[in-house]
Amino acid sequence: MRVSYLKNVLFFVWSKETIKNSVWVSLRYGIVSAIGLLLSVAFARLATKEVLGQYQVILSIIAFFSIASLPGLNTSALRSVARNESGTVKQAVRLSFISSILAIPVLVGYGIYLLQMSGGQSTDVGVACIVLGALLPFLYASNTWYVFYEGKLLFRSVSIKIIFSTAVIALCMYAALWYRLSAFWLALIWFSLNALFSWLYYWQVSIQEDQESDTRGKIDIRYGLGLSAQKFVVNLTDNFPVMAIAFFIGYEAVATYQVASGFVVALTGLLAALTAMSLPLIFSQTKEDFKSIFIQNVLMGLLGSLGYFVVVKLFFILLYGDGFSESYAIAKQLWLLPFFISIRLFLVNIFTARQKNKLIVGSYLLVSISSLFLLFYIVQRASFTASIAYYLYFINGALIAIFSLAYYFSKASKKTDSIC
Repeated sequence: MRVSYLKNVLFFVWSKETIKNSVWVSLRYGIVSAIGLLLSVAFARLATKEVLGQYQVILSIIAFFSIASLPGLNTSALRSVARNESGTVKQAVRLSFISSILAIPVLVGYGIYLLQMSGGQSTDVGVACIVLGALLPFLYASNTWYVFYEGKLLFRSVSIKIIFSTAVIALCMYAALWYRLSAFWLALIWFSLNALFSWLYYWQVSIQEDQESDTRGKIDIRYGLGLSAQKFVVNLTDNFPVMAIAFFIGYEAVATYQVASGFVVALTGLLAALTAMSLPLIFSQTKEDFKSIFIQNVLMGLLGSLGYFVVVKLFFILLYGDGFSESYAIAKQLWLLPFFISIRLFLVNIFTARQKNKLIVGSYLLVSISSLFLLFYIVQRASFTASIAYYLYFINGALIAIFSLAYYFSKASKKTDSIC
């Protein structure tokens, strides 16, 4: 029995298809992360901390309001594609575009408010909110294109497209930084080029969808709305601290925070993509061995923490220079974070597959609010360096504890029901 179980675990973790897809996903995020790292180094070397902080605040504000595009429709469409139901990508893009229109007056109004508060000084963030807010439906609606390939486990196609677009966008950003453009223009270039490639790839996908003879599906809007609420609270956790730090401390502190967490963010993207590879299998099969997926996530988390430790120790100061020594002090304390993140992602995917969206949303909302109070409490009593480390470890540790308890009690409840 033990031998059979071990064979099943090893088959899932090391099967030929899993290895091939893992290689492409790892290659994609490895190259994208390297490009992103070089771009962050370019920001550190060519832009001031003020400009870098403003740029990151703009990205965070737009990402925060992108919830209006209903990003949960992506996963809903992914489930349909995994079940060989075609046509759902088009439906998701159409609904996302219409829904995004609702956020335009909010973002534009917020931008006007920021301009009035600035008193004519440092207007980049306010102007960016007005311009990018008006363009919001075009910036995010077409992002669903990738699920057409990932739902069919065609990770190679997605990887090639994303690597190409990321490289082109990065080259344009390097040129913009070289000419010392302001934070507004940097953000406008970034979002415009991303939108251009997304719509191009969506156009290609829409043609392929029309040619398919599979069963025409209908996207589960209710499921997508539930997942959008889930993504909103995740967005809140990721982006609200940046806006809060900018408001209470300043843009330079945002730059310090972003450079310090840059390696973790890049590694989180890779871990999220690798763990998400199991979602099509979970959606398309009636039973899935969660223990084998857990082993895979533990291994990825351990390797991620080890790699992070080595890279930060050897290359951080070499890349960013002594001007970001405070960021280096923060980054050194975060070496265990990739392991925590990998476990958290595993638990989130399990409850996502079980459609426990209320549990995920409630947990993230509770932890996000409590962690912000914790952050500002610690900042007043400890250094900024220590506060950021405590904050990030608290978020992931608290979420792991809540989801682990929920998983344990759900299993205990099933056993009780079976006995009764």
